[in-house]
Amino acid sequence: MKIIIAHGSTSIESLHSIIPFVLAVNKTPNWSWSFVNYNFFRLNNLDGDIIIIVRKYHNLSVKINEIAKEILFLKNNFSKVVYFDDSASPTTIRFDIFKYVDQYWKRAVLKEKSLYSKKFYGGRLFSDYYHKKFGINDETPIYSQISEEKIMSKLKIAWNIGIGAYPVHSNSLRNKYYPFIRRTSTALSIFPHIFPKEYIIQNYIDEMLCQLRKEVIFQNKEMKFSARFDATPYSNSVGYQRRILDEKIKNNSIFNKGFIQKWDFIKETHSIYSIISPFGWGEVCYRDFEAALGGAFLVKPNMEHIDTWPNIYANGLYFSLDWDLQNFNEIEGIFDNYDGVTHAVNTSRDLYQRSLLRIHERAISLIENLVG
Repeated sequence: MKIIIAHGSTSIESLHSIIPFVLAVNKTPNWSWSFVNYNFFRLNNLDGDIIIIVRKYHNLSVKINEIAKEILFLKNNFSKVVYFDDSASPTTIRFDIFKYVDQYWKRAVLKEKSLYSKKFYGGRLFSDYYHKKFGINDETPIYSQISEEKIMSKLKIAWNIGIGAYPVHSNSLRNKYYPFIRRTSTALSIFPHIFPKEYIIQNYIDEMLCQLRKEVIFQNKEMKFSARFDATPYSNSVGYQRRILDEKIKNNSIFNKGFIQKWDFIKETHSIYSIISPFGWGEVCYRDFEAALGGAFLVKPNMEHIDTWPNIYANGLYFSLDWDLQNFNEIEGIFDNYDGVTHAVNTSRDLYQRSLLRIHERAISLIENLVG
């Protein structure tokens, strides 16, 4: 079976989205894999059994007629065409291309599939909530696309950004200079060879697994919250949750606020009791998994509406904030619940560790499901 992974030149792709494919190469000797950067190579010149297109139609300004023309051409050269939409939100889905592809993969999806028959202000379920409940409006309103029930079988959960190469609190150049290595790895994505990508990815994951196996000792942690998030780069409705959280914490010294360098933040995740991770452009955020790696208890707005993988958001594994923050004043109670917090963090870390060990299996099973 000949498989083409067509990807772009972003760090999300090079250090997150394509990782399971890269690690599956040596596990599938009977499959032929090729990695092609579509910013530098024409897809029309390729052929094979399966082509998986990652992130290419992420920009909603790309017109459906242009997309349809390209996919229909590719279907002449491939038996199966998959679009892997690795955008952040489970509701920002291009349902207009479903009829052209065999499957549509997402980081996360809504548990209640019937909700996809509705359009959401701001393109997200939570931005729609703040628009309706608090009258939050955007300068240029956007809405999510509406689906038809008959096409929903094409929607599959792939993996979220928890599958990625993260730095940990280990005194190595790899971790201290992570931003530089991230940029370098992204630059290398223009080349088809997987060795440098595989080497970088595997070394980070090995260190992550080593870190997740360590016991978390909360007696040694600072009884504070890391709350280093920014509310400025978002639209009004999407960023409203961050702004009201920022207002809640601004005069309280128990919250560490403001920008620090990446390596300093990684050290903080290991020394601090809890991390607050509001929604960004989507619900699943880097901080969720940085908290797990650092052994910090996660405080996050309620995640019961989504299904994703790895799913570290089971009941009790994090402090669930109401979307309107009515229970915000209860979060300091976690300092009095040492046993519960310890159990939650260790359970979350174990779940994350088991997911990292199965990265290649996830990619292989999705492809096997695709070909039937």
